[in-house]
Amino acid sequence: MKYILGFVYIGLVTCLYASPVDTNVAQTIAQRFMQTNLTAPSLKNMLSMHLVHQEVSTQKDAGNFTYYYVYNMEPKGYVIVSGNDNVLPVLGYSHESSFNPEQIPVNMKSFLSEVKREIAYIIEYEVEASVETRQAWNQLLAPTQQQQKETKSGVAPLIKTKWSQSPFYNDLCPLDSNSNRRAVTGCVATAMAQVINYWKYPEKGFSHHSYVHEDFGPLQASFENTNYRYDLMPVELRSTTSSDSVNAVATLMFHCGVAVEMNYGINESGAYLDEYTVGKQSAEYALRTYFAYSNLKSEQRFLMGDQAWIALLKSQLQAGQPVLYRGQGGQGGHAFVCDGYDANNFFHFNWGWGGSSDGYFAITSLNPDAYYDFTSYQGAVYDIIAPNQSGDFNLVLFDQLNLSASSVQCETPFVLTTKVLNNGSLPFKGEFRASIVNTSGNEIIELGRVSILDSIGLLPDTDTSISFSSHGVSGIAAGAYKIKVFYRKDMNQEWHVVTNVGHFVNEKVITFVGDIVVVTDSVRDITAQSVSLHAHYIEGCAQIVAMGFKWKKESDDSFITAYAEDSVFDFTLTQLEPQTSYICIPFVNIYTGSTYGTVFGTEISFTTASLALEQRDFPEIKIYPNPVKEKLNIENLSENEPVHMQLFNITGQLMYACQLSESGSQSIAVDTFAKGVYFLRFLSRSGVICKKVIIE
Repeated sequence: MKYILGFVYIGLVTCLYASPVDTNVAQTIAQRFMQTNLTAPSLKNMLSMHLVHQEVSTQKDAGNFTYYYVYNMEPKGYVIVSGNDNVLPVLGYSHESSFNPEQIPVNMKSFLSEVKREIAYIIEYEVEASVETRQAWNQLLAPTQQQQKETKSGVAPLIKTKWSQSPFYNDLCPLDSNSNRRAVTGCVATAMAQVINYWKYPEKGFSHHSYVHEDFGPLQASFENTNYRYDLMPVELRSTTSSDSVNAVATLMFHCGVAVEMNYGINESGAYLDEYTVGKQSAEYALRTYFAYSNLKSEQRFLMGDQAWIALLKSQLQAGQPVLYRGQGGQGGHAFVCDGYDANNFFHFNWGWGGSSDGYFAITSLNPDAYYDFTSYQGAVYDIIAPNQSGDFNLVLFDQLNLSASSVQCETPFVLTTKVLNNGSLPFKGEFRASIVNTSGNEIIELGRVSILDSIGLLPDTDTSISFSSHGVSGIAAGAYKIKVFYRKDMNQEWHVVTNVGHFVNEKVITFVGDIVVVTDSVRDITAQSVSLHAHYIEGCAQIVAMGFKWKKESDDSFITAYAEDSVFDFTLTQLEPQTSYICIPFVNIYTGSTYGTVFGTEISFTTASLALEQRDFPEIKIYPNPVKEKLNIENLSENEPVHMQLFNITGQLMYACQLSESGSQSIAVDTFAKGVYFLRFLSRSGVICKKVIIE
């Protein structure tokens, strides 16, 4: 018996009037679809679109008609458009890879063959377009302004790896002595391995398993004696990848293969995905038994209606849980990973083919009114979640707390803005609150709330901007206070402080002086050479007669004081000793009309870095040229970890921000920036590093 299972179906959409679609109409559909489904930066980079494949009927008695067209975008991306308007107009698309007619993944070939069979059925039996199909064509051929501006939402692809079946991935698979080639991993093993790596669980497997292959003899894996090195597993394997990383991925791949009793072959390897298909040895059984994913379940597409099936998949993806998916086509069964969806109910599939053809596809039938349905054999293994991942979101501050003014009248409206990053492994759904607290941490007054309670929530490795609008504050006694941002998961839980990370401090110090609120920023981006401190006069019922700072080494007994009676002054601390702790306290001298007094701000403590900090070599980040005149290039040389990047000027103003994927790169045009010293800050799960850049 031959087991063939490896990647699942891509879905398609329905169609419109009863006539063939020519290339001009097809290209219009492709362009307008992408214009309404891509973000502005993606559209800006889409230079052109051209036809790369036209699937034409070869049956002599069926006439000459087109099943579908495939258009590639430059520099990357593709759209599959139906060749008949009784079928939904767009069958699939991608903005992450291009379509190569000469190198179509085997699972996608199977999917497209089933697409052809259903379109041929619709044409042969003259199945008319459904109402939904007509609407889909009309919306693309004659889009309204409202449709063009419609906000799109969904879940971006959860799986970041672009793993395949060979080469390198199969380095530990059985070796065929006749051809001296190793068997490929198999689509089931590749799909399983990518999901296991997504959760990075378990650290060690459980038990062991062996079986006898008819060609390769006894094969075995000791899961319980193997440490899976997820820290060494990159986004993809290349010829330049270290042997340790190749071995880490190949070990996981082979163990997944043994766990499902893979029917290995040098051209294709097959196994079963769910227990419904075969019983014991399947991906569902293996994940539960050898990798301790104890809560997973499987379901068959034909047992559920379209809406229920879509709702099931969406609920999994909204919870940050990729789904193992399967389908049965004319070329056998295939398995792959469903890991995202868009606003059009197109689902994202990672085919396990090195990123080739990964994209979004419909999963319902091409025409709901047709009896033929290529989706009948779809199935899924879901609720795949590591035991230690339940409720594991981790919210950290991803920007400073920014107020709309440095001083305000007590009853004057103002706005507080910041960013929060979910640095955990599951989405966060709940609300944020900004409050003024006293020195004991007790809330004095709430400034505002922001809810993230929609179906998606704040996904892992995603940040969001939040803004709190206050109508003003009053009735607070003079003294120093702090503004902090809190979160809670639901209405019945306690509030928790959003965690600091790196230089981002969840604290904005404010001082109430009569009817004036004075803001004191936290000092950041201090070099070992100097510290610039800035102060400004504000107006109010109390007259400020002077302001300044006093500072000292932490080990000294007395402070040094600097002050000025001008409206604005700058004072720079120079010749600071490296690796030394200092204390600095801002103050204002005020006169109320009868009494003089001094109001002190919050004590600021900082430690200067070593003189070599700025020049220290961080091999995982490459920056060039430096100094720079026109374009600054940044490369993340890490194969295992994405990095958030920010560029600040010397005053701490954020000039640019983006995320560098594993082994990713970014170029920044700096020719319009003012000349001077800038700082690059890189934030990852491993911590924070900073590097200095000079723009000439």
